Amino acid sequence: MTRNTRGMRVLPNIIGVFVFFFGCAWVLAGIGYVRETSMSGSYIWTGVGIVAALFGAVILASVNRARFHLWRAKRSVLG
Repeated sequence: MTRNTRGMRVLPNIIGVFVFFFGCAWVLAGIGYVRETSMSGSYIWTGVGIVAALFGAVILASVNRARFHLWRAKRSVLG
């Protein structure tokens, strides 16, 4: 792996983590676990949060797919 491609993975990983984190926070606020917000108890925010969390997970999975396959290949050779 060249130095340039490794640096290009950092930004999508950061974006994926933030989108996943805020999606989970929106789900918790929509369900009502996070109180005293304008989103509390609104099931629309639960749906938006689920979509956002899934989108963040897809970003993380697609960016790190090659790294996971490489790790799995090394593990099967060594073990």
